Amino acid sequence: MMARLASVGNDGLPEYPIPRDQRLPTHFFFPLQFNRWLNSSLHLKGSYEVQGMATALFCIAQNQTPVGSLPCDDMMLARLLRVEESKWRDMCRAAISPLHGWERCTSEGEVRWMHPVVIEVLDDVFTRREARTLSAQSRAREKRIERMVSTFRGMSMPEAFLQDRAAIEAIEDYLEATCRGNRTPAVYGRAVKWASEQGLLNGGRVRTRA
Repeated sequence: MMARLASVGNDGLPEYPIPRDQRLPTHFFFPLQFNRWLNSSLHLKGSYEVQGMATALFCIAQNQTPVGSLPCDDMMLARLLRVEESKWRDMCRAAISPLHGWERCTSEGEVRWMHPVVIEVLDDVFTRREARTLSAQSRAREKRIERMVSTFRGMSMPEAFLQDRAAIEAIEDYLEATCRGNRTPAVYGRAVKWASEQGLLNGGRVRTRA
């Protein structure tokens, strides 16, 4: 779904894999794999103050542009964390700092921080969102087909035609591509005529009424 960290910019830094216009307006939480966290160097070696700041950065990154990244600007990071810049710089000098695991990248020419675990989590979020979208589109399609069949039945179309799933789906695809307004009986009638002319209705034997 998202591009992997393959391309490299002119400055030698990898290009951030999430486009800047890719947003997650309903993204309010991310999963925490606690066993992974408890066995990480950040948890085992970092102070609790460092861990707290690191966790805050994971959250802050969710609202940044591009999503999941951080600015490579100590003043900005200090303000986002609500600490003095001198305090932030001191924290960054620790062997295990709040930026542990983060690495520099570019995003449309801007140098940013990225973290592989944050990208991994967002990749899963985008994948799940796409699956929900496809599921919703599939349900909407089935509802349209149900209404179409009901309309055809009211038009006294043969039951054999109503049970011809291939023909019904072909007509749905045709209407989706050509009909932008309300699907009136006249619109359905023209669609059936099109399907008949294409030889889709039981070998073309079903005819539309004049």
